[in-house]
Amino acid sequence: MTFDERYPDAELWFQPGDDMNEVMKCPEAKPCWQCGTPTRFVELNFEAHVCSEACNDAAWRDYFEACRKAFEKYGESRDG
Repeated sequence: MTFDERYPDAELWFQPGDDMNEVMKCPEAKPCWQCGTPTRFVELNFEAHVCSEACNDAAWRDYFEACRKAFEKYGESRDG
């Protein structure tokens, strides 16, 4: 189910408060970061358009996988 289907009456700048999705409805539709479907919802942490919870979850999985690979390659941070 897309965010447009899930929140059919959402106005601009709408942010759902009922789940873990940190998304907001914006004025301009752009391709979803994961599947390419045009959407006006933006994931606030990545500042990237995502059309659904499934695509949002996939974006987070990609992020965590990239973090895991970076940790394996570079090891623990030695900052401060």
